[in-house]
Amino acid sequence: MKVVHIDELADVCGYFATQTDANNGYGCNHPDQEEFEMLYQDNKGYTHREDKEPKVKQGMCYAWSCPLATECDLQDLKEYDQERYDEWKDCEFDPNEAGADLVLVGDEELIKKLGY
Repeated sequence: MKVVHIDELADVCGYFATQTDANNGYGCNHPDQEEFEMLYQDNKGYTHREDKEPKVKQGMCYAWSCPLATECDLQDLKEYDQERYDEWKDCEFDPNEAGADLVLVGDEELIKKLGY
């Protein structure tokens, strides 16, 4: 298991999509992603175009909804990342409550792609 920022995971994730208006360019094309918008798709990507059809489902990449990782809380940091735990242990909020966008990755192939 490895704790990383969602941006690190996005850099190596084959499902991450930037050519989209969904979630400020944080798109997700994983079939199990449950957070999505209905957008118009053209040759430049996915866009908000109320006047265009057909609309297609565009997933949105969030730390809390990632199908490939789980959002980290303080207990995860204590177990898997002592340095980050030391940074967060005295804070008022858990990292997942404070929007830290940290995820726990368990897939060995993804961990290798992340360079760990």
